[in-house]
Amino acid sequence: MPDLVAELSERAKVLPPEDRARLAEELLASLEESPSAEVDGSVGRGDSKASRRGGGRHRRARSRRGSLFPCPAKPEVRSARFHAEAELELQAEATYYEQHTKGLGERFAREVEAAVKVACSFPYIGSPYKYGTRRVYPRKFPFSVVYLVRGEEVLVLAIAPFAKKPGYWRNRRGVV
Repeated sequence: MPDLVAELSERAKVLPPEDRARLAEELLASLEESPSAEVDGSVGRGDSKASRRGGGRHRRARSRRGSLFPCPAKPEVRSARFHAEAELELQAEATYYEQHTKGLGERFAREVEAAVKVACSFPYIGSPYKYGTRRVYPRKFPFSVVYLVRGEEVLVLAIAPFAKKPGYWRNRRGVV
């Protein structure tokens, strides 16, 4: 298992930042799911190196600096607030998708909501972006949710399509 983790870690490091952020979101979401069977640290077979060494579930992962990571930090629950223009962007894109294919607009809105929920629970998980902002990504849609962490809230500045000029929303940072 440690060899697999190390291999996956090395593969993840060469991914683009957007893909790494999505991977991190999916991994965090998988921690919230309850496992159907108890995990013993091996990957399917009982003859793995981890089980032969007596490792398994009682071992803790060490980072390169030696600190222990027994579990992720508890999520912080922050409130989300949308900038007025970000709300309009969300409505416009959901309407466009709904006109294109029935049900797709609703799915888009749900995916954006899920991305915002991740940002509210783990505000610093989003990829650092321009002008002190961060981004999270709705799954299966070419958009990013651009936000600022302000005190106890997450301020969503834009639902930014990948095809639009980056930073078009920058004048929204000071407006609350």
